[in-house]
Amino acid sequence: MNPTRTLIVFVGLLVAGCEPMLDTGSPEPVPDALDDVAACIAEYSVANGYDHYSDNRLDIGFVEEMCENADGTDCASAAYITREAAECIADAGGLSEGIYRWSVSIYFNRDFGLPAWDLYTTTWDDGWEWGGEVVTVHATTGELLESDEWTEVEEDDPG
Repeated sequence: MNPTRTLIVFVGLLVAGCEPMLDTGSPEPVPDALDDVAACIAEYSVANGYDHYSDNRLDIGFVEEMCENADGTDCASAAYITREAAECIADAGGLSEGIYRWSVSIYFNRDFGLPAWDLYTTTWDDGWEWGGEVVTVHATTGELLESDEWTEVEEDDPG
């Protein structure tokens, strides 16, 4: 039998804002977090030679088109933050380094109705199961939209 992998995502989402990663309990975004976001966006800009390379290989023009077709918000791809800016924001927000390289992908997030970067880190792997953390970053503002845990289980293919 050929093994296949099934992704099981556990829902335990934290609500919008910078608070999920910093857990201050404050309903307002944390000023230091806002400073970090602004610094990340400024440092890792297209003007400074960074780009929008995504592990899922979606072109930002395609993401923009998906957003517009779904009547989403903040669709203009010219305003998207770079991959490196999203990584910097996730790092500043506390996403753990993990045991493997982060998986970073841009896409149209239907739940939020806007383009977003998802950054996955694997924090454990026992050979049959592995998991870690994922954060979703708004692709134009850099806001940390949510943080969650994920787990994947290897299963035998019944066919």
